[in-house]
Amino acid sequence: MTASLVSQLESSAQSGAGSLSPCGLTPQSKAACRPGGRAISPKHRLRINEVLQAVIRSARSIDCRLANVIIKLASEDMLRTTDLQDLYQDAAGDILVALWNHFPAEVLAKLLEGFQGRLLPYRSILCVLGKLANQGA
Repeated sequence: MTASLVSQLESSAQSGAGSLSPCGLTPQSKAACRPGGRAISPKHRLRINEVLQAVIRSARSIDCRLANVIIKLASEDMLRTTDLQDLYQDAAGDILVALWNHFPAEVLAKLLEGFQGRLLPYRSILCVLGKLANQGA
């Protein structure tokens, strides 16, 4: 199931249209890939996040509904604790950095939510803000 999602995402990015839309992803494939984070190991989710980042960077346009779902999932992954914590959170943060070029307001709003109710911000949020600053955002 994971391999088929990755191939669908890659073929969507390599297609002539160059846009990423929810058409290639069925509700079943989305559910199979991210069912509350229990069905896929952190190592596999890390790889999926890395591939998704590459697909987003190469896409000329992204469907707004799909982008909102990706932003939500990436921000959740960015704050999740796993055995691969830094790598895992950095890969999820890199998805948000890649989406910044398409949806800066939505990404910023989600990052700012991470500051609410906390005295000190999450390390992963600070890293993403630093990456955005370094790319001239």
